[in-house]
Amino acid sequence: MFDINEVMNSLQGVIRAAFKRSGLSIHRVSRLTDVPYAALHRFFTDDAASMTLDTASKVCAVLGLKLVADPAAKPIQPVKRGTKAAGAAKKGGR
Repeated sequence: MFDINEVMNSLQGVIRAAFKRSGLSIHRVSRLTDVPYAALHRFFTDDAASMTLDTASKVCAVLGLKLVADPAAKPIQPVKRGTKAAGAAKKGGR
């Protein structure tokens, strides 16, 4: 089964590890990306913190990271939920 939290933790872990290896300071990454220092500090010092995709893209560019497709990976199949027909009205719903 697909676990979105596992994927998010993995991606965030890659970004955090690349930052540590880079030798750059949070202040320098902030200046290079135009992302507020406080937002970067929160992400890099708090494992529970996250950042927007826009911010992550800027940070990844500075750290030399690039998201690429894995040709061997298979798309995740949707999970079937319930047996009601699509578009059926819910009880008490609008």
